[in-house]
Amino acid sequence: WIETMNTVMDDNKILTLVSGERIPLTPAMRLLFEIADLRNASPATVSRAGVIYINDDDIGWLPFCHTWLDTRPDEAQRATLLSLIQKYVQKTMTACLKQFRNTVPIVQINAACTLCYLLDGCLGKGDDAKKNLSPATLETYFVWAMVWAFGGNLLVDKSKDHKAHFSSWWNEEFKTVKFPADGNVFDYNVDDKSGELVDWTCEGYVHTPGEPVSNLYVDVPETARLSYIFRLLVHNNRGVMFVGGAGTGKTVCMQANIKALDEEHYVYSLMNLNSKTDSMTLQNIMEGQLEKKAGITYGPPGNKHIVYYIDDLNMPFVDKYGTQEPIAFLRCFVDYELMYEREKLGPRKVQNCEIVASLNPTAGSFVVDGRFQRQFATFSCQLPKTTD
Repeated sequence: WIETMNTVMDDNKILTLVSGERIPLTPAMRLLFEIADLRNASPATVSRAGVIYINDDDIGWLPFCHTWLDTRPDEAQRATLLSLIQKYVQKTMTACLKQFRNTVPIVQINAACTLCYLLDGCLGKGDDAKKNLSPATLETYFVWAMVWAFGGNLLVDKSKDHKAHFSSWWNEEFKTVKFPADGNVFDYNVDDKSGELVDWTCEGYVHTPGEPVSNLYVDVPETARLSYIFRLLVHNNRGVMFVGGAGTGKTVCMQANIKALDEEHYVYSLMNLNSKTDSMTLQNIMEGQLEKKAGITYGPPGNKHIVYYIDDLNMPFVDKYGTQEPIAFLRCFVDYELMYEREKLGPRKVQNCEIVASLNPTAGSFVVDGRFQRQFATFSCQLPKTTD
């Protein structure tokens, strides 16, 4: 909208239109610039917004990976991981941009972040980090994380199976870690004991007499994969999003994993959004699960973590400015660990809170704000194969 209006504002808060008309802003008035809107603005316009704008393409994803590597305790492991990042990431990222399609759009650095977070789950963190892993075993873990970080969000529909296409491309491009010939690269996991690629293990179904049919949950390879990834990320306080059409089981799978969390360390809250949900309603629900800790700090009871599961994330009404009230509130909640008390407008800090979500990309607004989407490791859900 900046380019469309061709407006300029100087330090005296005078808005100059292309027609030459000059509109002074009163001391109480502000112009709010969304960072995404500055991408195509001129340097002069950006400077008048009072911010320094740096194009994300100029910085790229590598600085984040370097920062993440500094958190790994083993120096030899850091050197090996850096070489693997240089070997795999850029080539895979370029292929994903040119050849494959995601269920929902994500920025490039989001895939790099998901890769690092999955490796944290596989390799452990801090005192629990795995040590003395051979370079071959480390590369096997890395390749597995690469497959899911870059291929886990790919679209599978009636026109094309992008996951199968990605699997074929991967096996042709990288041959150091060889996947078994049967199935595709998503059909295998890394065995922690042997460090080898093995089939996914599904938990056996145990029937509970009298259980309503709607509550029955039978684990299949597709849900076993998503459940494993969910545990890796949530236990490290990372957001997870499952994306898929109606009937793919994303909601059932997510709820089953949330309810299976250790009750000693976790509590949870399940919420559904719809076109009538506003930010006030959502905030009241979320605040109801928290208690005051000290000063302006709030958190779940005791020393527990709370996991908020938000289903149908993209369903809230989109206003004329292209925003969704509940999404704007959630973005502040996640980005700054902050919310504002509605009467006195004072800040409230929140701690030990995590958000996981799911959405149907064929309904509602189809997608959510990209600056909120980036906070989640996103994985697509699809109907189980009949052979499963």
